[in-house]
Amino acid sequence: LDDAKTYQDASKEVFLEKVEELFLAHKNSGDDYLISYSGKCGAENSRCDNCGKTGYRFVGNQSNNYSDFIFEIGRETVSDIYDCSRFETAETIENLASQASLDFDEDEKAYFVKTPDYLYKVNAAGKAFAEISTTPPQLLDFEQLSYWVNKHAVLSERIGDFDIFEPIMKWTPFVRLYSDLKEIKEYLNLNFKPIQNANEEYKTLQTEQHYIDWIIKNYAVFDPAPSDLQYGLTLENSVVSCKIDNHTTLFFHGQEFLEAYHFLKNYETKNAELLKKYCVYNEEEYWEKWNDNNFKDDLSNLNYHLQQRDALSKIGVEIPFYIIKNRF
Repeated sequence: LDDAKTYQDASKEVFLEKVEELFLAHKNSGDDYLISYSGKCGAENSRCDNCGKTGYRFVGNQSNNYSDFIFEIGRETVSDIYDCSRFETAETIENLASQASLDFDEDEKAYFVKTPDYLYKVNAAGKAFAEISTTPPQLLDFEQLSYWVNKHAVLSERIGDFDIFEPIMKWTPFVRLYSDLKEIKEYLNLNFKPIQNANEEYKTLQTEQHYIDWIIKNYAVFDPAPSDLQYGLTLENSVVSCKIDNHTTLFFHGQEFLEAYHFLKNYETKNAELLKKYCVYNEEEYWEKWNDNNFKDDLSNLNYHLQQRDALSKIGVEIPFYIIKNRF
């Protein structure tokens, strides 16, 4: 490779670091070597400038994980190497597993200008992220979470809010984590007492109507809960683990997270059970409504379905129970 050229818009040094990470991933998957298969980009001419350009598919000898690369060859050097998402090999390869690619953050590209302000924000974000996401993982409580969010509020404001549509930068892990933990902090600050009250009341419920009333009453507490809390919590030995956007798992202890876990799990479980019975739509109707954003919020609201049933009943239309089978 030529020191003066870029490869996938990155310098030779950065490109080779990514290749090394790829090889390490193969090694960790049990691969001893890669098997190469020649091929070419099979995309349509109108959709890809690389259509017909040649390269290789590299397949791990044990894992069957693979990567596809186009090689542009000059007289004596490789002038460029880059991923290909529409690669076709000359021969059929059986039992392929996961495809990997070389992913470069925006600020890893050779054309990115690293100003003093950029370097400050990257270094500060890296240190802040390392305070909360450690190896091995640390056990956190709500007070520590709140302290971290408050401590790094100015840094977060200086970098800017997390935006899924913005290019990935080296500070993105911090920005994403900060956004999630700030949302969790604000939700628990506002709803901890209602959560406690709901948990105490849940212990006394006996009939289906009691559960229905509890679900309807507490919808306003459950609905604004961050998705990380609604769907990412697990409990083991009084430790609540929280999966943050499939990137980071944090571990919490303390009353705030235990109460939140029990409320959210009880609500989700009982709500799903009742929705399966009282949902007014079959599968086809449900997904039709789901694709209409005007209805998306109503579909998981038990009270919406009960009101629909009541309104239809008043005009003589009775809907059977359990008409939806698989959604809840």
